[in-house]
Amino acid sequence: MSMADTSTTNLESGTSKMRRSQMWLFARKPVLLALIPLTLISTGSALVACIRSERVNHTKGSPSVGVSSVSILVKGRLNGIPVAIKRDHLKYPIHYLGTSVWGSDNEYSRRKSDPNDSEISDFTVYLQWPSLAPRGPFNDASYAKSTTSFSPSSWISISVVAEPAQDAAATHQSLALENSRLLQSLMNRMASESHMLSGDKMPIRHPDLKYSVSLDEKAHFGLRFAAPTGRGTDTAWLGNDLLYWTEGPSGAIDTLISCGNGKLPDPTTIHRCRHRFVVPEFQSSVEIGYSSDLLPQWRIIEVASRRYLSSIKAHY
Repeated sequence: MSMADTSTTNLESGTSKMRRSQMWLFARKPVLLALIPLTLISTGSALVACIRSERVNHTKGSPSVGVSSVSILVKGRLNGIPVAIKRDHLKYPIHYLGTSVWGSDNEYSRRKSDPNDSEISDFTVYLQWPSLAPRGPFNDASYAKSTTSFSPSSWISISVVAEPAQDAAATHQSLALENSRLLQSLMNRMASESHMLSGDKMPIRHPDLKYSVSLDEKAHFGLRFAAPTGRGTDTAWLGNDLLYWTEGPSGAIDTLISCGNGKLPDPTTIHRCRHRFVVPEFQSSVEIGYSSDLLPQWRIIEVASRRYLSSIKAHY
């Protein structure tokens, strides 16, 4: 056989093999195409599992869920106690004692340049209940809705105000007595202040307005209760509040909650509650804000807020 014949034979053999290979691929094309999405799904599932595992590992032992492990800490001292708060938890910049968050950038920057020794006047965090997670990609839509409407919301604000420094027992007693005075003030102002009610051309006083007090704690989520009675209390207006509180043996009030009352113009909206309590270890008063549909969970919210505040204690 000549060399030319051999080359031709080899070429035909190679072409034949290539054709058989192409036929094999063509015959199995549906199978291969079916395997591609399965491979992508498997890879995607593994990636999601990895992300979830990272979130769980990061959040184990923490009230927050799914929070990025990389978060800038804002530091300061709360009545001498060092604290460190994640910046993405804050609703507003921290207000340091002797400065204004609305002041010049130089003044604010000076305080932030040495935060470890900067005394905090007050701060507010904004977290989603019940995970106490801050705003993130997984709850951004819920966050946006909570800040632009008065519809039921799962977001709560926790505001802390440093009180004049004294020992924990004295702080607890003085702040509890302050809550007692506030409760009486809220009850008394209804008849003493002027109100614009439906049909009135000018604000007038309504001495018939008063609070009806109920000590039946079982009927009101374990709280004492006072509801306004009299003309116009079926309509929402400033000062027309439902009041709830806990009272200690000495008459001091540890927890005081006020929630809006009366029909709102928009039926899709809901009243808000302001929930005050005392944190003597920080020598501070705390006010939580949440929508009134969360009121039945007031005790759990208060306990979780106390734990959150304990978690921000720093060691430096």
